[in-house]
Amino acid sequence: MRMRIWRIFSSDRLDNSIRYAALAGAFVFLSQCVIITLYAGNFPFWDEWTLVDTLRKYLSGSLSINDIFAQHNRHHQDLVIYYFCTI
Repeated sequence: MRMRIWRIFSSDRLDNSIRYAALAGAFVFLSQCVIITLYAGNFPFWDEWTLVDTLRKYLSGSLSINDIFAQHNRHHQDLVIYYFCTI
């Protein structure tokens, strides 16, 4: 009985199962990277358009302190706006 249990957990079987799990994980990761590379677009989504308006005001020189600290949905984006304006 003791030998049977030990044979199930032998190092050869564990090594192979770890290899198969790592291979499956690598396949899933790489296939997701390929899908993202092929079909992703660098386009603002939904509420990110308010940042575009803020950057437009910044580039035209009409950005005010009220625009920076204005509430966006339920939070403030002051640090994000500062970051994008300093880039």
